[in-house]
Amino acid sequence: MTNKLVPVLFLVGIYRKYKFQSLIVALLFLILNFCNPVWRTRYEYKQPIQDSEKNCASQCKNTEQLCEQMEDIKYQQCKSKAEEERDRHYKEKGTYSTYVSGFNCRRTNICTINYNECFKTCGGEIITISECTENCDDIPLDKRVI
Repeated sequence: MTNKLVPVLFLVGIYRKYKFQSLIVALLFLILNFCNPVWRTRYEYKQPIQDSEKNCASQCKNTEQLCEQMEDIKYQQCKSKAEEERDRHYKEKGTYSTYVSGFNCRRTNICTINYNECFKTCGGEIITISECTENCDDIPLDKRVI
């Protein structure tokens, strides 16, 4: 038995023993989760004023675009390897049901993080704006955008 299945089996065992209580906890979790406000964060970029700073910020953008391209390539390579592994598993076992991927293919936001640091170093300013997008009724209008 793999280590990844142990927590799942443990939870299934708890559920079987405490069905009613588990159902109440799950319902409370869903109700509380759906009632909470949902916030979205966006950023406004104020460009630097001086020409040398603008050129610097432009270089940051070029570097970010190259970084994004490299991240896309790494992500696609990871997905291809994961699919090859999955297909190999299917050929060996004849089923996908027992397949557990050893790959964690996901995109990161490292390019944006690096760009933001570079942009600020060049004299740019980044303004963070948090906006309530759902379940905002209990939040006063003047507090919905921070």
